[in-house]
Amino acid sequence: MKVKSIKIVNFQKHANLSLDFNADINVITGLTDTGKSGVFRALQWIFNFSNISELDYRKEGTKQTSVKVCLNNGFYVERIRSNSVNRYILSKKGTEDKTFDNFGKDTPEEVAIAFEINTIDIENEHLNLNFSSQDQLNFLLDSEYSDTIKAKLFNKLTGNEILDSLFKKLNSDSRRFGRELSDTEELLNKQEEQLCECSLHYSTLKKKSSSVKEIYNNIKVDLEIYKHLKALNEQLENNNTARESLKTKIKAIGTVSDKKLVELQGESDELNKIIVLMSKLEEVNAGLEKIKTSKKHIKSFDFNNLIEQNDVVVLYNKLCSVTQKHNSTVQEINTKIKEIEDNKIKLQETWDKNPTCPLCGKDKK
Repeated sequence: MKVKSIKIVNFQKHANLSLDFNADINVITGLTDTGKSGVFRALQWIFNFSNISELDYRKEGTKQTSVKVCLNNGFYVERIRSNSVNRYILSKKGTEDKTFDNFGKDTPEEVAIAFEINTIDIENEHLNLNFSSQDQLNFLLDSEYSDTIKAKLFNKLTGNEILDSLFKKLNSDSRRFGRELSDTEELLNKQEEQLCECSLHYSTLKKKSSSVKEIYNNIKVDLEIYKHLKALNEQLENNNTARESLKTKIKAIGTVSDKKLVELQGESDELNKIIVLMSKLEEVNAGLEKIKTSKKHIKSFDFNNLIEQNDVVVLYNKLCSVTQKHNSTVQEINTKIKEIEDNKIKLQETWDKNPTCPLCGKDKK
């Protein structure tokens, strides 16, 4: 960026001054106290690199100060300051003017872009290489900056700063890699030792596992034997219990007398007779069923007329008599069957209690 012209209004000794600059070196000459430094300060002020106060740059007796520059990039920048105004105006042909008010100490971003001037930051120092006091030497020779800052500034301007940063990065990486390599080797050594210990531990555990497996198989066999023995023991206990119970029952069984045997023989004969009677009874029942079936096919008669027919009446009376006898016989047979059943139960109980046959006296087995 280069300044093509400047217009100064009410700045220090200049009420209204316009200057044009060429593209090469420009030199401002004149008598002392004619405003040469004022032009330089006006440039510093519009570029916002000046710490001069408003009382020092405002021309006496005026209320507003302004400086306007034309730049070789086509922008016009004007700064205006009064008691109530602190303003930048940015303009360019073919575009609409932009106004920036109350921007504080920092230059508005769009104005700074138009100026194409940036500070260089070195060790928290913000260096401006575009302006210097007329009493200062070249920034690399001036005593205002320390040798360290000058060396860093020189490196920054020549590009050596990149190499320094690269070498620092390489040294830092080299030290870091060295530490990581050392740590890795140490870790590998520890892991190798741990691997040996784990290998020994694995061998020991493998032997123990084989031993435990053998013990487990032996226990499994013993467990099967135990289950079998337990089942046999339970069966033996059940047999012993049954034997004791049988002994008790045998003791409770009494001997059967000859008189009782005769009675049982008689009851047995009676039972056989009853069985014969039951067979006959079944035949009678069958005859009755036939008679009932036949009665269903007999037509109804008037009983008054039926009484006059003697043969029919006689036949009917005989039928009623036979029915009564049949019912009486059935009742007697049922009573007899009940007695035989009771005797049969008693005989069975006697048979179960006595280990020998009450008839022949031999062992029932």
